Amino acid sequence: MPSSNWLFPGAIFLMIALICGCGKSPNLPDTPASHSHNPDNIVASGGVSQFFARNLVYRFDEDIVTEMPALDADIRMIKSGDPFVPGNADDFVVDIHRCDLGIDKASLEAIFNKYVFNFEGSPLSNLSFTFLDNRVKLAGKMKKGFLSIAFEAEGPILPNGSGQVVLRPDTIRANGVKVTSLMGLMGMDIATFINMRKESGVRIDGNDVVIYPNRLLPPPAIRGFVQTVTVNKRLMVLGFNDRVVRPVPTLPDPAARNWLLFYGGDVMLANTLMKDAKVQMVDMAPQDPMYYFMPLYKEQMVAGTMRYTMKGETISYVPDIKGTHFNPPAQAQSKVLR
Repeated sequence: MPSSNWLFPGAIFLMIALICGCGKSPNLPDTPASHSHNPDNIVASGGVSQFFARNLVYRFDEDIVTEMPALDADIRMIKSGDPFVPGNADDFVVDIHRCDLGIDKASLEAIFNKYVFNFEGSPLSNLSFTFLDNRVKLAGKMKKGFLSIAFEAEGPILPNGSGQVVLRPDTIRANGVKVTSLMGLMGMDIATFINMRKESGVRIDGNDVVIYPNRLLPPPAIRGFVQTVTVNKRLMVLGFNDRVVRPVPTLPDPAARNWLLFYGGDVMLANTLMKDAKVQMVDMAPQDPMYYFMPLYKEQMVAGTMRYTMKGETISYVPDIKGTHFNPPAQAQSKVLR
């Protein structure tokens, strides 16, 4: 969970409009392929642990990495009685209260090519993004009938006031030719087909492309209200803010620069169950952000050192994990049992 934005899909749909024209495309199935569940529909009836972080680089999978300078969230277990286990990403939902979640171009491209538009009959493929100052340019291929059309769509990215973000393209090109009308060129068949995938994270609304950030990412599921969106040449940043204001609990290691904190609830780490847990993971290399990948939390903790306070708090000093395979520092390799 780091700073980010999700308005890229708008360009996608815009391009569709550019290319599509009227009439039914013979390449579109009657119904789109199924997609992962909508986090908004998840009833999380289990326990809650507060989740705070500072200077965190959070990896979702081998291709998707996000940056979170600061995070205030709740981890809600889906099933009553289950403890929070960091490696079991399908068992909980992360409700974000405040976070500037940033995502770079490569990660955005992975989201849209691997998840959003990776389904049978998808009209869009080979998507790429260019970040400008508070603008995004999306390029790719659109399939219309038996034709493959190269498209570009560029425009500002804005919050819509309902927790989502909107891409409003003002420059659209199809095979290098400038196009002015989105829906007219897109064709209702493609727009309708995309909108049928209600849980995919993208919807066409007139000339707007509405993006639902909570539906774009792989597990763990996230929920939150996006209040702001900013784009620079390196990152797209989604500003989550649901107006919940609360102080950060007193840290077991208050001098730490890069850290994450699980506070309260039942937490199970390496087969050890902690009731009313207070667990702080601290970066052993504070000169850069803390790199964290939940499925490898055990390896990360074993390669570090552990301390306990008289208050029953746990402090785990850990090395960074910068990929999906862990190569512990030389001084820690003897501690990691394979």
